[in-house]
Amino acid sequence: MAIALKPDFDSAYSNLSATYIDINQIKSAIKCYDKAIEINPAFETAYDNRGIALLSDNQIDNALNDFEKAIAIRENLASAHYHLSSIKKYQPHDPQIELMETLKSNSSTQVTDQVHLNFALAKVYDDLKDYKKSFECLKIANQTHKEFTNYTVDKDIEVMDYLHNVFSDNSLNNIVPENKSSPQAIFILGMPRSGTTLVEQIISRHSNVHGAGELSIINNLVSPLLKTQLENSLVPEKWALSEYEIKLIRDRYLGGTSKIGRSRKNYH
Repeated sequence: MAIALKPDFDSAYSNLSATYIDINQIKSAIKCYDKAIEINPAFETAYDNRGIALLSDNQIDNALNDFEKAIAIRENLASAHYHLSSIKKYQPHDPQIELMETLKSNSSTQVTDQVHLNFALAKVYDDLKDYKKSFECLKIANQTHKEFTNYTVDKDIEVMDYLHNVFSDNSLNNIVPENKSSPQAIFILGMPRSGTTLVEQIISRHSNVHGAGELSIINNLVSPLLKTQLENSLVPEKWALSEYEIKLIRDRYLGGTSKIGRSRKNYH
């Protein structure tokens, strides 16, 4: 709607890109970032975000160029320094190192930017084999992030207990799909580096299966509901999702995955 009303609205294209990324349509997201940058060649965050999308599309060199362009436009864009550090191999006397150190020592640099800069500098000093400095930057980054987010392990334990109670509810098994002709979801679960990607590749070789990759759709749908319940209900016995909420999650998830690719396959 915003683009229809104002075709040269660069931020609208950038926001549309984020939506495409949420449903794993990376190439469509890149095209929207292209349009945003065409409209506004000085749109530094669009370069930064397009770089992330290009990384997801395995376009490493193009991503590196975008992060460097973002920094050239706004040298204190800490997120771009952080993203660039993940793919750049640093050498001594690289001017970016001094720039990041200057930004880090600036008292006006925001806390979230301090976290990004320290993580980036940790990578820098690891490349330079100065492991003492690298560890110190990692320590500062993690400690700063922990303090900023007010993190405690007790919160995670509470959330895990909550998730266990909600999704162990046997009544969920009694909810019957209304439209059995819709594509069926196959979820592959596992710890990092446990082979889940390989399993997905094997299953998606079947002619009736479309491999959708790692999606954020479920998290985006479920998190707001869980957050509301967790904030409003302190009694574990009352933790539950209604049949309406479960059906809403299912329908919106299937609706989101149906937009991935143009195949009419039975399983996603």
